[in-house]
Amino acid sequence: MFSVIIVNHNLTNNIIESVKSVLSFISENEYEIIIVDNNSSQGEKKSLTNALGNNTHVKISFLDSNKGFGYGNNFGIAKASGDILFLLNPDTLITSNIFKDVKEMIERFPEISVLGPKIYNENKIQEKSIGIFPNLFLEFLNIFFLNKIFEKRYFNKKVKENEAEFLEVDWVTGSAIFIRKSIFESIGGFDTNFFMYSEEIDLCKRIKDTGG
Repeated sequence: MFSVIIVNHNLTNNIIESVKSVLSFISENEYEIIIVDNNSSQGEKKSLTNALGNNTHVKISFLDSNKGFGYGNNFGIAKASGDILFLLNPDTLITSNIFKDVKEMIERFPEISVLGPKIYNENKIQEKSIGIFPNLFLEFLNIFFLNKIFEKRYFNKKVKENEAEFLEVDWVTGSAIFIRKSIFESIGGFDTNFFMYSEEIDLCKRIKDTGG
């Protein structure tokens, strides 16, 4: 079963549309949606409850302070019962049945711990959603402001290789990421010292270090 985890902060309108897009492509007995609200305004909280609170497949938790992306996901995942986690940004829409594809991949390849789908912007242009782990070479390029150029070329090369069934990369973006729950729990989840940004890179690195 999939546990879809969405961390929200004052993006109620977006999250309602995001949930609708999930429901368009997943069977009723295959999912639960766990929304963790990072202390949105009272109006946002009320709108969220009114829109989704009656759906038996949706669980909503309201935190009393905004402790960041990693903490919110850890909190939601602790309540998850699915064996496959899908961490989804509240402003991201699902446009195809990636659940079917991911389930097949997970079943066929038990060595896969993390999967990331292609991500497109509103103009249907594929966005950068993968990357290389930080290293001394990238730090050297950063001195001369060349690291972004190198990473863009790396991404464009991988995009051209997308005819392959799947690609092995260092990390995938946390805006839409599938993770085996058993692997997530084995490494202790997200490092909450990261409030926002780079926590998925750290997570993927720790998973890879375990052989995942």
